[in-house]
Amino acid sequence: MAKNLTPPVRAFRLTFSVLAVAAFASLASVGCGSSSSPPVNMDCTGTVPKYSQLSTGALTKCTSCHSSTLTGTKRMLAPDGIDYNTYAAAKANATDGASQVDQGLMPFPGSPKLTDQEKTDFLKWASCGTPQ
Repeated sequence: MAKNLTPPVRAFRLTFSVLAVAAFASLASVGCGSSSSPPVNMDCTGTVPKYSQLSTGALTKCTSCHSSTLTGTKRMLAPDGIDYNTYAAAKANATDGASQVDQGLMPFPGSPKLTDQEKTDFLKWASCGTPQ
């Protein structure tokens, strides 16, 4: 099947494969967290962004690939079930997502970039109790 792919598609798949292996390796080395253990060291004093605020900010960029309403190639290789378009799904994936964002593994190259403020808001939300 790979013989019929155009060179840009093969290059994309190779790049994705390398990034996926790097992401898996980095997560395996630190272990998968749970929503009760902060993915990164954030100061939880002051205002912690709520999901309702993130869903109109930082998470709009995440859901361009990570949405349960997307299927097939529209997910841009985002694994099924790793979604941020509902509070329940976002909360379930908060720890791993924050770890990947903090390590620079997400968003993938070519995907919408998070501003510094969006990154901080997402990391603080994920680290400080994932308020709705």
